[in-house]
Amino acid sequence: MNQIQMAARLYDMRDTAKRLLGDAYPLRVNPLATVLAARAAAEKRSVLATAIHVCQTNSLSDIDLMLVMAAVVEIEEAAGVQRA
Repeated sequence: MNQIQMAARLYDMRDTAKRLLGDAYPLRVNPLATVLAARAAAEKRSVLATAIHVCQTNSLSDIDLMLVMAAVVEIEEAAGVQRA
């Protein structure tokens, strides 16, 4: 899978999570994004690599996996805005 395909899948997961959770989306994803970003910084890994590791080493439900990946998109979008 190339980077464009990976990004498309991540955005699809984020958009699906937003549709499913509606107004509750930020309440569920923002805390995950905070923890994920802190763990990535502590482990000196990218946020995506950290998220993949978390998903592979824990028994997550499908919705939890989707929320972790949605958090990746939120973190990367926020970082992109800060870089711009």
